[in-house]
Amino acid sequence: MKRLGNGLLALAAITLLSAASYDLPPEHPVDLGNSPEAALVTETCAACHSLDYIIRQPDLGAAGWTAEVTKMRAVYGANVDDDSAKRIAAWLATRK
Repeated sequence: MKRLGNGLLALAAITLLSAASYDLPPEHPVDLGNSPEAALVTETCAACHSLDYIIRQPDLGAAGWTAEVTKMRAVYGANVDDDSAKRIAAWLATRK
């Protein structure tokens, strides 16, 4: 009987959480330019997060951006091949 009660409580909590709604802040368009690398960054990175995350970062340098791209692949599962990862990190390191 205790299991049934716990199950019903869990189901009620899930139902309440799934019915909750909230407003997200507006997303502002980000233009990274027209180069092939900018297009690669846009199509690859924006698949998972806003491009605002990129432009708000401090100057991380080549090593920092390489580490960030590596983290996105290893920790968050970004589907980026080795060549694209190198191109993305290099472009981000030179972006001012």
